[in-house]
Amino acid sequence: SEVLIISLVCIDEISLFKSSGFRSVVRPLRIINENQRSLDLSFGGILNAANEPISIGRIPPMANLISLNLSCCGIVEMGNFDQFVNLRTLNLSTNNISKISDLGHLLFLESLDLSKNKISHIRNLSHLISLKTLNLSENDISECSELDYHGCLQTLDLSKNEISKMKNMS
Repeated sequence: SEVLIISLVCIDEISLFKSSGFRSVVRPLRIINENQRSLDLSFGGILNAANEPISIGRIPPMANLISLNLSCCGIVEMGNFDQFVNLRTLNLSTNNISKISDLGHLLFLESLDLSKNKISHIRNLSHLISLKTLNLSENDISECSELDYHGCLQTLDLSKNEISKMKNMS
């Protein structure tokens, strides 16, 4: 018998996938603390009663949240992160995301992990003025001509892409 401790609030349902392939559904959850600073929903796949993905926008506003891990959740579209304005770290690795979008309000974001997705174009990053680390490894990126970036970026990982064209980055 496994003990599972969940610290989540206002998510209608969570589907937990275990390495054995077994899936358990927990609903309803009303235990996320709005003052929480870190939230790890990786490997879960957030689903509703019809086994359809719950929108990221359905996670309640958490003004103090600085770290959010949504890796391995089967996310196809990035969704709206407006309710996480103080995020510093966002992990969306190992999903099915093909387009970078809806990050406009994350002005304090320092680390973004989009590795192991299906991204083919680097777009919509210029407003991330605090970004220091960007991981885009293992995607479908073939050129970096659209990566117009500003001075804060310290680490850029584009490994395991098929890049044939690279623009000078300043």
